[in-house]
Amino acid sequence: MQSHHSAPGKSLFRGHKAALALAAAAFLSHFTSAAAKEPACPKGTTSAACTLTVATDAEPSTFDWMASTQGSTQIAGVQVFETLYTVDSSYSPVPMLAAGMPQIGDAGRTYTIPLRSGVKFQDGTPMTASDVVASLQRWGQVSPIGEAMWANVAQISAPTPLSVKIELKQPYDVVRTLAVPIAPAIIMPKAIVDKYGKSSINDVKDLIGTGPYRLTAWHRGQNYVLNRYDGYSSVDAKPSGLAGRKAASFSKVVVSFVPDSNTRLQSAIGGQYKAILNLPADLYAQVKTAASLKPQIIRPYYAQFLLLNTSKPPFDNVKVRRAAALAINQSALGQLAYGDPELYQLSPGIYPKGMGVLTSGVGADSYDHPDLKKAKQLLSEAGYHGEPVVLMTSTAISWIYNASIVLQSQLTAAGFNVKMKVMDWATMNAHYKQTKTWDMFSTGFGLGYILPTSNLLLTGHFPFDGWYGKGKVAKLLADWNTAGNDSKKQSEVMNEIQAQFYRDVPAVKIADIASLNAFVPSVDVSAMSFYQPTWWNAKVR
Repeated sequence: MQSHHSAPGKSLFRGHKAALALAAAAFLSHFTSAAAKEPACPKGTTSAACTLTVATDAEPSTFDWMASTQGSTQIAGVQVFETLYTVDSSYSPVPMLAAGMPQIGDAGRTYTIPLRSGVKFQDGTPMTASDVVASLQRWGQVSPIGEAMWANVAQISAPTPLSVKIELKQPYDVVRTLAVPIAPAIIMPKAIVDKYGKSSINDVKDLIGTGPYRLTAWHRGQNYVLNRYDGYSSVDAKPSGLAGRKAASFSKVVVSFVPDSNTRLQSAIGGQYKAILNLPADLYAQVKTAASLKPQIIRPYYAQFLLLNTSKPPFDNVKVRRAAALAINQSALGQLAYGDPELYQLSPGIYPKGMGVLTSGVGADSYDHPDLKKAKQLLSEAGYHGEPVVLMTSTAISWIYNASIVLQSQLTAAGFNVKMKVMDWATMNAHYKQTKTWDMFSTGFGLGYILPTSNLLLTGHFPFDGWYGKGKVAKLLADWNTAGNDSKKQSEVMNEIQAQFYRDVPAVKIADIASLNAFVPSVDVSAMSFYQPTWWNAKVR
């Protein structure tokens, strides 16, 4: 998963005319097989100025991005691998390795996807439909996103060397699913898929994608090294989010693992690193005053919630859950827990502002409108009389811990008897499914779940199976799939999903928080505004 836990009668495409049309679409598309711009560090450059040194907080447990939802794996994988579709800055799906949007038939049950020509893998072999079919089949086996879609796939085939056809049992939001950047449908050589099957791929030489950087070394416990792939085939479109033109300025990127945030900061101030990622809010003042660094704030980054254990008293009672929502003053919490207003935004949405059809304003009339008197009344009506409720948290993530302290105070003021249980991160993660041991915890959900049917808040599997996502919500998620690519219908369904969420209150939205990074002045990151750092958008000044 990618919450902050390091955590479903066919029309056949017939005849030569159809095949020729797809080939023409691939040939005449606006994509180009050559990098759109000569990089600042030409091929063969080995100077220190052309090496980007990065310090991050966590080492990936795997580089097999297709099979992992870890944030650390995403940061590495997005540089190396690509998908048929990706997301632009408004989180809308757009073509990447596909030559255009698919041809949809049989009332949304058949998708025929044209592929770009001239794309080569990092081992020099050309990408063809057989590679895509093999990759998508593996994705359907090892990715939770892929498994959900593959349960609805009847058949996948390659009508031509540059087209792939997916036949479905029922309509499904295929394009957006193929664009999800968490455990994504990355395309790799068929030979690699055949070699590994469902087994994890962690041999550096076999981690082959089509992206602008190739993984060339992984020194476990220390760092990994990316080298620019000079044979990269870029699209010829304006950069936007994870989409568009990719011009890799740096010839090499070295990403080191430095778990302690103060050490990351001081090492960068001392000149050891040109970039540091994932700094806590309480270091923002130091970053702003450091002459050798410039802060970079990317928002939104995570949507933070307070999750309520609906499987047992007292939160199995909706009145108690609504009382908890009325107890929380998001404005006050934001000031106390996150500090600088640049580091968070208040929003009622399951998805933050700026995410297109996913963003909904439903719930704004109750969000950040605390009412302690009403909260106490609801608790009385529900028969709650001060029984202890356990709020579990960890000091490992500062913004989670700081928010938990404020939440304890606000909930206590409304009449809850809150007992905070502080534990290390691994222990807290192990407690999710031990439902008798906790009543509440706060966490953040990443923005990569651009498909409501894969959003952990809605699927019913996190933090424990059966938590939420049944009944009316499951029906609404099915409605999303039948909406197809109709943005108006998608917005309407998202509004209905969020309205049901606010009626049920399985969790309480807190805020949308930002990520704090820092770079030396010689590195231009003005084009990096998406939630995932993309080194092809970082430039040598």
